[in-house]
Amino acid sequence: MTYAYQLVLPPFILWVCHKLNSKNRFSIIALGLLLVNLLMLENILLKPVFLRQSDSVAWHALYTYVADSKNAANSPAVASALIQAGILPIDSGQTEYYYSIRSYSNNKLVGPGYETIKANGAAYRKSIQEAVSHRQFDRVFTTNDYGNLVDPKLISEYYIQVDTLTIDMPQAHQTWVIGVWEPQEK
Repeated sequence: MTYAYQLVLPPFILWVCHKLNSKNRFSIIALGLLLVNLLMLENILLKPVFLRQSDSVAWHALYTYVADSKNAANSPAVASALIQAGILPIDSGQTEYYYSIRSYSNNKLVGPGYETIKANGAAYRKSIQEAVSHRQFDRVFTTNDYGNLVDPKLISEYYIQVDTLTIDMPQAHQTWVIGVWEPQEK
């Protein structure tokens, strides 16, 4: 939503400026109030402080687990931390849309056909499940009540849960419960 806000706001301000009569004092006051209102709204809803999750105890613990990992299967909550640690994330948070896509007609101008997308998605998910069953990840991060790429039952067969962290997602006004799993001994 922040990105959409940033895209829509400049054309909206230009449109308002175009529609206002610069010779009318009311128009100038209205434009000033609009700009002040937008700045106040941005300060209330889009505070940069919201991006400082790592200051909380739970986020710090989560980032510590990520920093100690070499190869992890992740929850979208830690995708950026994995990238910072030089680990390729397997679930970016946008991955869920890859699997919930509905059938569409093929058009080479749009991109690959539906069957290609579906086959690639199935192969990707299978490769992750095989990596889990062979304990190739040193850590697996799961999110409760979120569509994880790997079935939690499969994870529990090969991994043991070592921690559960409740983290705040202030930008979305949500709280996520993250499970931290490590491989069981063979």
